[in-house]
Amino acid sequence: MKKMKQNSPNLWFYYVDDNNVTRRTSKAETWFKAGPLRKSVNFETQIGKGIRVSTVFIGLDFNISKPPMLFETMIIGGKRHEETHRYDTITEAEIGHKQIIKSLVSIKK
Repeated sequence: MKKMKQNSPNLWFYYVDDNNVTRRTSKAETWFKAGPLRKSVNFETQIGKGIRVSTVFIGLDFNISKPPMLFETMIIGGKRHEETHRYDTITEAEIGHKQIIKSLVSIKK
């Protein structure tokens, strides 16, 4: 197997360990090897027939922000289609997912 070079120090890869702690590495190889250990954080909720709320762990900080926004919630369908929210922790992602569902359900009533 060919050894991979370290990536730019500005590009970080992330994974969630068994203790729900987000870990960072600059090496794609380390990130890839952590794959089987990486938790697949994915919350999905269907609201009615045409609206779905999905929250996933991205694993890369596309915004190169501080703190990194590694979790993303997206609304699929309805008037708020493709509305996106990002979070830096699993806890914030879970809370945000629930808040979005609550806001969508209250609109439907």
